[in-house]
Amino acid sequence: LAIDPNYKETYLWKSKVFFILKNYKETFNLLERALTIHPTYRDAYFFKISYLHILDRYEESMKEIEKALSIDPNNKEIIYFKAASLTALAKYKEAIKEFDKVLAIDPNHKGALTGKAASLAELGNYDEAFNLLDRALAIYHKDKDIIHLKKFIKKARIYREFTNANVIEKKLNNDDGNKRYNKGVALYELGKYEE
Repeated sequence: LAIDPNYKETYLWKSKVFFILKNYKETFNLLERALTIHPTYRDAYFFKISYLHILDRYEESMKEIEKALSIDPNNKEIIYFKAASLTALAKYKEAIKEFDKVLAIDPNHKGALTGKAASLAELGNYDEAFNLLDRALAIYHKDKDIIHLKKFIKKARIYREFTNANVIEKKLNNDDGNKRYNKGVALYELGKYEE
């Protein structure tokens, strides 16, 4: 930077070194300087969004994503980061729309396929999620991440169904009207009609 302060790639690589060293303040200062000198520098936005995402700073990431998309609205990786951030923020329906945009650009995008499947599962759309994961496995044969996600979603489905069944059972058992009905059925079956 001392030789040529306008050489934009230097900011990226230096920011990467500071990120590895966990000096996040300097990481983001360098990227801001790169964007001040080169306001449409897509790679600087990509690095910044990636770092914010890694640090679980999804709200901040969303602001940078919107800036980057104003420069390059069809950048599938930036759209993917938007979808992934929305998923992390539990905005699953919005995330699915963004994953669909990525898949319209690249139908085989592994992250979009698995991310959409995870979002669908969160919404209880397990069959659709499994269909997407099967599609991903047809493309990425024996991919361990996809296989693990599929197993995790299967377990989550079983757990959710079990939990929902327990909630319904408790609700039925705690409902006074239902208790009276069940007592009436039991008394009728015992032949005690007058009670």
